[in-house]
Amino acid sequence: KEAIFEITHTEGVSKIGNIIDCAIDLGIITKSGSWFSYQDRKLAQGKESTKNLLAQEPKLLEEISKKVEEKIYSPQS
Repeated sequence: KEAIFEITHTEGVSKIGNIIDCAIDLGIITKSGSWFSYQDRKLAQGKESTKNLLAQEPKLLEEISKKVEEKIYSPQS
């Protein structure tokens, strides 16, 4: 098995960075150029800015995280 995840010098494994990556892979967050969007809301330009925004908005982070979990663990139809 193989796993790919983001590790940073200051925080180790980046939980928020990995949630963003999974959300992009699952189509929950969209990326257009360097802009990240969730539903109809532009989040931020650049991954670091998006990580900072989600760190400051824990309810939004939790909402996105739950959607990621639902898509990963839901039975495939």
